[in-house]
Amino acid sequence: MKSNDIEQLTNCKWVNLYKVEKEFGSYYFCSRNTKDNLEILNKNKQADAVRILPYVKKDNKIYLVLEKEYRTPLDKYIYGTPAGLIDKGETPIESAKRELYEEIGANVVSIEQLSNKLYSSAGLTDESVIVFFAQVELTGTQHLEKSEDIKYELVDLDKVQEFIKDKDFCAGSFLLIQYFYYKQKMIK
Repeated sequence: MKSNDIEQLTNCKWVNLYKVEKEFGSYYFCSRNTKDNLEILNKNKQADAVRILPYVKKDNKIYLVLEKEYRTPLDKYIYGTPAGLIDKGETPIESAKRELYEEIGANVVSIEQLSNKLYSSAGLTDESVIVFFAQVELTGTQHLEKSEDIKYELVDLDKVQEFIKDKDFCAGSFLLIQYFYYKQKMIK
């Protein structure tokens, strides 16, 4: 496929709509990438973003650090885990550490990369993410951007299933929490 086979329909800062002609007709998708950097044209490009499940160890217990963040498209707060775009020239691990520092004011004690590129919603977007677990120390000072409204809560791992039951969650965060929970239970 060539870039001239793809039509960019919008010109926005954070996300754009594209149209591509396929054998079955027109297909539309959105992307955070510029036209020249779309996944459809660059199969081996670096992931776009990171998502991290931070946790704190205290008194022989594990506490997950979960965010409650206002999300404009939903006009409400939902729960999730720190995440963000990988800046140009940054490795995924550097990005994960930066996001933890900015969003929850944490220094990384140890970090574990769980995946290569994963796709968040492949029928809608080419956005890709790499996920991590990170043991952190909280400093108490967030470094949020003007547009971010994020608070965080420590949730005892033994009580996280009850905590998540009646709350609105980001799907990727929800699944990452479940994976961590069951992995920890299998270790014990």
